[in-house]
Amino acid sequence: MSELKLINVKAKVAHVQGRQELNGDEYRLACDIRLEMDLPNRVLDQLDTRLLETFYWRNPALVDTKTETIEGVEQVYPNLRFEHLHMPLKWNERFDEGLFVMPHGDEVDADVRLGEVKINEITLFPKEGGTVHLSVRIQAHPDEEDLVRMFTVMQRVVTVTVDTDPEDEEEQESEAPAAEKKPARGRRKKGEAVPEEQVGQIAQAMTEAQQKAEPNRKKKGQQADVFDDGRVEQIKEAMTAGEGASQ
Repeated sequence: MSELKLINVKAKVAHVQGRQELNGDEYRLACDIRLEMDLPNRVLDQLDTRLLETFYWRNPALVDTKTETIEGVEQVYPNLRFEHLHMPLKWNERFDEGLFVMPHGDEVDADVRLGEVKINEITLFPKEGGTVHLSVRIQAHPDEEDLVRMFTVMQRVVTVTVDTDPEDEEEQESEAPAAEKKPARGRRKKGEAVPEEQVGQIAQAMTEAQQKAEPNRKKKGQQADVFDDGRVEQIKEAMTAGEGASQ
């Protein structure tokens, strides 16, 4: 059975889109997160064990194929079989009830942790040398603070966990005290809109956060495991004010 268990890998947050999703008569905050990462080609085994040897092999002209296989050590397949095959490839399988985590250093309470996420729009780009460029879309229902944190790291490289079958994680969560869980936020009912003035405040705050991160985007590969908490609070306050005015 296919799965993806990408634990604490480096990924670029290529795109973040927030929206209000209508659920019955209520609106619920939702977002799409596009992640891009380069991983060893063994990640293909997680989707299907036939994929690795479909796209890779050991070219005898480039690799010493006479080297004996060592027991307990995975065989390496570094060379592309089809150099002229058009990439990327789409993997159409979709996963529901997954887990997305973006750690915040030692501050566990500040982690972005989104459960019951949808993981889809998976694309694969096998490269010569044994690396696969993997792109996935995460669809989630964050709270305002988590969404803002995702905006602040857009176009930056961060540490993430993406798990399509987080059974162990769910067991740990069920054992955790209720006080440690984030409180549920109210949903905006159909027909209730954030006033234009407050919408402008939120948009301005998000724009300032993205402009502040602009110098970091120009430094390719720079990691961003620490959030700008001051900017997060500014945007969160604007959103909170917007919700209060609409009620």
